[in-house]
Amino acid sequence: MTRHRFAVPFLFILALALLPAPSQAQDMSRFWEFTPKPGNTPAFVEAFRAHVEYRKELGDPWSWYVFETMVGKDFGKFYVASWNHTWADFDAYDAWENGAAASAHFQATVSPLVEEMTSNISQSDRSFQRLPEDPNWTPAMVNVTTFYIIPAKQGQFTEMLMKWHEAIDAADMDIYYSADMMAAGGEGPLYSIALMGDGWASFAEPEPTMEQVMVEHFGEEEAMAIFTGFGESIHHWENMVVRARPDLSLIHDM
Repeated sequence: MTRHRFAVPFLFILALALLPAPSQAQDMSRFWEFTPKPGNTPAFVEAFRAHVEYRKELGDPWSWYVFETMVGKDFGKFYVASWNHTWADFDAYDAWENGAAASAHFQATVSPLVEEMTSNISQSDRSFQRLPEDPNWTPAMVNVTTFYIIPAKQGQFTEMLMKWHEAIDAADMDIYYSADMMAAGGEGPLYSIALMGDGWASFAEPEPTMEQVMVEHFGEEEAMAIFTGFGESIHHWENMVVRARPDLSLIHDM
């Protein structure tokens, strides 16, 4: 790939402009990604389970949801997520975690079994979501597609995406999804859509299909323009399917 020296500072400034707006709402999430050392997945799982029990005994104030990657380039990795926080919540949690020595316990028991770990913060896009009425429902599996947006076309991406959402709502399709944007700790601009379900069958092509729903709602000409505009706004995309691991999660009642 050809690199242009002048492009780096320009793109950095542009990226700052494209970051999600500062938020005081409870729409921030913390994610951890763990790759067990080769041959150590069973030991990692047992150590992680024991660490979760330790955090429960300490009175960890956050809920943590754990998922294992079943399909995708990150097959075998574990994702740990906590949702619905403010930026200020991160300060309070860091203070609790350090004071309770939870991090020290993790470093002593789980960390030696980890090949690689990363962390990032994302911001939920509440304008693009369809959630079940039951607040205690948690998906058994999640189909996650991450879009790498062309920086100059982020507005176009958002506009086209909301038209998809409009058509889905109008048809009252039986699908549930949420979305988030990278806020700190990774490449960008990124936008991830998580399609939630009870199992693999939840990800089968719906009937009517998405294309049929779009054509029905917007007409064929406008629907085709939306498909084209959406495709033109992304550089590339990646997909993975993860399975919930409630046995490794720490979930408080809603």
